[in-house]
Order: sequence, then structure tokens, then C-alpha cells
Amino acid sequence: MHESERDTKPASEFKQGHREDWTEPRARESHAAMSVARAVLFGTLSLPNATDEVDFARRLLEATRTIPRYEDIWHHVRDLPAERVPQEVFGLLRRSADPETPQGKQDGPIDGVFVSSIKETGALECAGRTLIASDILTRRGVQHCVARAAGHVFVVYEVDSETLGYLDANNNLHFTFPREALRGYKGANDVAECHLENFVPGKNDIVDGFGNSAFVDFYAVPPNQGLAASYFANVRAALHGHPEFVRSAIPRDLEAAEALVQLEEHALGPPHPALEERDKNLADAHRNAAQKKERDIQQLLKLRIMHPNRAAFVAAAVTALAGELGSEFPYAQAQTDKRRIAELLWSAVSDARRLNALRGRLEH
Repeated sequence: MHESERDTKPASEFKQGHREDWTEPRARESHAAMSVARAVLFGTLSLPNATDEVDFARRLLEATRTIPRYEDIWHHVRDLPAERVPQEVFGLLRRSADPETPQGKQDGPIDGVFVSSIKETGALECAGRTLIASDILTRRGVQHCVARAAGHVFVVYEVDSETLGYLDANNNLHFTFPREALRGYKGANDVAECHLENFVPGKNDIVDGFGNSAFVDFYAVPPNQGLAASYFANVRAALHGHPEFVRSAIPRDLEAAEALVQLEEHALGPPHPALEERDKNLADAHRNAAQKKERDIQQLLKLRIMHPNRAAFVAAAVTALAGELGSEFPYAQAQTDKRRIAELLWSAVSDARRLNALRGRLEH
């Protein structure tokens, strides 16, 4: 019986046996999709006997602690003073500190997100690095939240009552800034829509990774909730067949992706209204972010054409950094820092190789 036929008949025309004829196959299909979703989700953790989604957040952290890179970093920082831990974690976890992929593993999964993939090849992307950084900070008592931006995730931590830290190991960027510069932030344990305003670093502030761009619009989410939600989102993307997961051995399965939404609610409870709204508008957020970055690139290329001389380009770029382009570098608002950024941008647009590096930096 076709769906359209069933919709047009009154309920009185369906006998009990007929109703079972069409509900039982659908129930079996739903159960099968749920089984696939659960198997894929827990299969990525590489943990024996992990099958209960209600316990997922704890099992995710348990699995994370079996990653060799995690173990190495933990042994290095476990006895350090807590105030030194974020800087040390960043130094050991940043992309520029990654070892080369061992011979024989270059063809393995490179998503850098799922625990099983990370353990197989060592590859890390933003979600994998954030898993490691967040749990280590939690174990060392460093208050922090998971920052979820459009297509990206990183850590914001509390230095003291007046200072916060931005730790994005995937983009080689770590800096501290005045708490008042993060508009909307309510604390490490509250979900909040945040915007990082431009600021001038104080004498005690850190800027490690100068010249790399930052995400200034994001949602702050408590650590366990943020990590688990991010992991679910990536498993769902893999089941939808997103290209970054093509080597992750997860077949495209839209029914299982839909079932995973139910598993996530079982595991984490109903979504926070602010995050539910974020997810509804995520496609627009991705598009807007991509359009802004392309405008930034085009602006720089235009400046390069208009000002072929280095000094003239730098002067023009310093002026441009006072506008929309400057939001890529919120920590570089002092005039001397703007000049340093402008010098780096000149180098980036002066030849094809550096231009590609610029495009990667602005596109994160």
C-alpha cells in the first residue's frame, strides 16, 4: 500500500490486521536504522562493551584517554601548576607540532575526529584536538567551555576573574584577552551565544601564533555537553556521506543518520533552545562565513594590485585592518600589531605559494 493511499482513507476502513501489515515493516526498518546508528557511533570509540547511549558522554572521554597523543600530553602536564597547563597543552597539541604520518598509515582514515581514526593514523582535526585539550583541562581543574563556531570547534578557558584564553590548536593560535571583550559569555557552565570584540592585549597577555585568524562568533557550551554534541554531529555528517569522511569506513545511510538524532537526545537530553536555533541557521552561518572570508581575500588581492610597492601596500593594509578585515585578528588592534599583520599579509600575497597559505589561514 502506498503512503498516499493510506493518507486518503479514513481510519475506520483499516482493520487491525491491515494496520499491522504496514506498521510492522516500518517499525522493523526504524529498529534496523537505530541499530546501525548505534553500531556506527560506538564503533568509532574503539571501546569494548560500549553500547548504551545514555552513558555516551562518559564513554567518549574514556575512549579519548586511550589516544596515544593524549597519553603523551597528559604525562607531560599532569604534575605542572594548573596555570601553566593551557600553554603547555597548546604547544604539544598545535598542528605545527604534529609528527609525520607513519609509513603504511597514509591510506588510513584522516578525518581526525573519531577516536578509532585518530588511533589508527594519528591524524587530528579541530574536533579531535578539542576532545584531547578539553578533557586534560578538566582533569587539571582549568575551567573552560567548548566553543562551537560554524564548521569549527575549539576551547575558551578562564585564566582568572578578568581574563579568558582562546585555545585553537588546530589553527596554531592561542591568546589571552580581557573577559569583557567576549560579549554574551556567562561562564564555563552556561550555554551562550558569544562575540569576541577587538581588543588591545595587556602586558601580561599571551599571543602565540600571531598572524593566524580567529573565530569571533561562536556558542560557548559546557565541556561534556559540547564535546558529545560535536561528536554526534560528526557521526551524523559521516552517515550523510560528507567527503571528509570518505576514508572513515562509514557507509552513507540517511535512515541511520536520522535515527542518530534520537540517540543523541537519549544521551544528552533535549537540545538547548539556543543550540537548536544555531543548528537551524547553521547553513546560513557557513555561507556567511565563507562569503566574508572570500571578501577578505578579494580585498587583499585588490590592495596588492593597487599598491605593488611594499610600503604602500602595508600602509593601505593597516587602514583596512581597522575595518571588517581586522575582525580576523581581534588580538592585533594596537597600531604596531596591525603593521606586523600587514607585513605578513604582504608576504602572503606576493607569490602563489604564500597566497595559498593566506587562503588557508583566512578559510581556517
